[in-house]
Amino acid sequence: MSDSHPDAPKIIVPALVADAMHRHEQACAPREAAGLLAMRGQTVTDFFPVTNQDQSDSSYSIAGADVLTCANQAEARGDRVGGVMHSHPKGPAYPSDTDIREAAASDWVYIITSRGSLNAYLLSAGRVIPLTVSSSPDE
Repeated sequence: MSDSHPDAPKIIVPALVADAMHRHEQACAPREAAGLLAMRGQTVTDFFPVTNQDQSDSSYSIAGADVLTCANQAEARGDRVGGVMHSHPKGPAYPSDTDIREAAASDWVYIITSRGSLNAYLLSAGRVIPLTVSSSPDE
């Protein structure tokens, strides 16, 4: 799933969760898709598709009410909202300058999808840190 360095930090995205992200990406095309990630440790346990408030093919934003709703749902299951997913319908699954500049939470995972690709990153202080993505803890 990811083209990161073998020593990069690892994130687990189960196949069912990755499939849900790709379905949301396809449903939103040609606009950017957006969603939030429920996490437990380094595992993405669920994906919450949300409406891209920008309704744009080159940017996304998520309503505060959506963040609160998803956080409550995740916390009810013992998880936390620990990241965001969005798509790049016209470009690679790599953070854009805007993504890097607007990254709000340095401990959040940023998953970017693009035409079947899925990559994950940490974005901190202008740095892009690729994560190794696997579908199970044993990979």
